[in-house]
Amino acid sequence: MRARWTLTPLMLATIVSTAQSSEVATNLELIASPTARIHPKAPVLLGSNRQGGARGASAMEPRRQARLYQGVLVAWLYNFGVAVSALQQQYIFHQLFSEDGSAVPTPMSALLYGYKKACDYLFTFLTVGWCGALSDRVGRRPLMAYSAAGLAVGFLMVGTCNRRLPQQLLLAGCIDGLSSCMPNICQAYVSDLSPDEGSRAKNLALLQGASLTGAFLVGFPLSVFISSRTNSYRIPVFVAAVSQLLNILVILLIPESKLPSAPVKVARKRSRLCRVLKRKTGHEMPQTKKKVQLDPPWAALLTLATPTLQTLAVAYVLAIIVQSSLDDGFLLSTQLQFGWGQQQAAPILVLVGILLAAVPQFLIPRLGVQGSISFGLPVLAAGMAGLCLAPTPALFIAAICVVSVGCVCLPTMLVYLISLVPEDQKGAALGAVEALKTLAKVLSSSTTPAAFALFTSNRAPFGIRLPGAPFGWASIVAIASFMVQMRAMGNLA
Repeated sequence: MRARWTLTPLMLATIVSTAQSSEVATNLELIASPTARIHPKAPVLLGSNRQGGARGASAMEPRRQARLYQGVLVAWLYNFGVAVSALQQQYIFHQLFSEDGSAVPTPMSALLYGYKKACDYLFTFLTVGWCGALSDRVGRRPLMAYSAAGLAVGFLMVGTCNRRLPQQLLLAGCIDGLSSCMPNICQAYVSDLSPDEGSRAKNLALLQGASLTGAFLVGFPLSVFISSRTNSYRIPVFVAAVSQLLNILVILLIPESKLPSAPVKVARKRSRLCRVLKRKTGHEMPQTKKKVQLDPPWAALLTLATPTLQTLAVAYVLAIIVQSSLDDGFLLSTQLQFGWGQQQAAPILVLVGILLAAVPQFLIPRLGVQGSISFGLPVLAAGMAGLCLAPTPALFIAAICVVSVGCVCLPTMLVYLISLVPEDQKGAALGAVEALKTLAKVLSSSTTPAAFALFTSNRAPFGIRLPGAPFGWASIVAIASFMVQMRAMGNLA
C-alpha cells in the first residue's frame, strides 16, 4: 500500500518560515511528520537537487554572461527604427495639416508637429522614471521588450493615419511616450557591465556613438532610398515597425545584465510554493509576507536628493535642451532657408553620426570626464551661435560639425552625475535623469517650433526673418548650462 501525504500544522509552519530565505527556497523539500512515510517515487518540490531532477540540473548550470555589444545592438536597432521613420513622420504630418497637401513645413504645421512631439515627451516624463526603477527590480530585458513593442505600435498607427483621423497621430505619440524607456534601460544595461567610472564613461560614449551611428549612417539614407523608390512617406514607417519586431526577438535571446532583486525572487519562489501546496493538499499557505510594492512613476527623482546632484541634473537638462533644439529645428530651418530636402539633409546627418561616434572615443581618454565637460559645453554654445547666423550652406555645415564635437559633453556629464549615486540606485538615478531629459524635450519641442514660426512669419520682431532663431536661443542655454556645471564641479573640488 502506498503511503499518503500527511500535512500537520508543524509542517506548514516550517515550510512558511523556510520560504522566507531565497537560499533555502530553491532546495526546499517537504518535512514529513513522525507517523508519515514518503514514497521513494514521490515528486520533489521546487527544484530539489536529487540526482536526475530536471530543475536541479538546470539550477546547477552557469548563467550566460551578458556582453557589452548586446546592449549596444538593442540600442542600435531601436535608434535605427527611429531614424528610418523620423524624416517621414514629419512629412506625413505636414501633408495632413498643410493647406495645399504638400510636405513643405509652414508655421502652423511646424507648431502642430511640435505639439505632437511634446505630447510624446510628456508621457515619457510621467513613466520613464518608473520604468528605470522597475528595471532595478525585475531586470533590464522585460523593459527593453516593452519599449520596442510600444514603438512598433506607434509606427503602425502613424503609417495608417489619414486626413479623417488626425487624432491618431497624437495617440501614436502618447503610446510612444508611454514606452520610451529604451535609452535609459540600455544605459543601465551597459552600466551593469562597467566595473568602474572610467570604463563606464567609455562604454556609455560607445553606446551613444554606436547606436546613433546606426541611426545616421544606415537609417536616414535607407529611409530616403525607400521613400524615393516607392514615392511614399509611409513605407519607411512600416519598415521601422518591422525593425522593432526584430529587436524584440534579439532581446529575447540576449542574457540579463542584472538579476531581479532578492525580494522579487523570494516572492516568486514563495508564490510557486503556494501553488504546489494547494495542488497537493488543498490548503492555502498563510499570507505572512506582503506583496512587493512598486514605487510611483516619479519616485526615481528622489534619488537626486542632494543639492549637488540636483545642480548637476539642472546643468544636464539645459544641455539636453540645446541638443534637442538641433533635432527639432534642423529640417525646419534648412528646408526654408536653403531649400534642402531629404537628399540634401541625409548626407549631413550621416556626417553628424560619424562625428558623434568618433569624437567621444578620441577626446574622453585624452581629456578625462571633467575635461571633456569643460571643453564640450563652450564648443557647443559656439556651434549653436554659428548655426543661427550662418548665411550659406557651407558655413552651416561647418557650424554643425562644431556642434557635433561639442556634444562630447553629454555622455560625460551623465557619467559624472551617476558616479555620485550609490551603486544600488544607479538604475533609478538613470531613470530620474531620463525623466528630466524628456521634460527638457517637452520644453524644446514646444519652444523651438514656436521660435521658428515667430521669426518666419509676418510678425517677426523688428521685421527680421531668421529661420535659425531657435539655435540662437539654444546657444544662450548652453552658456547657462556651462555656468551651472562649473559651479557644481567647483563645490566638489
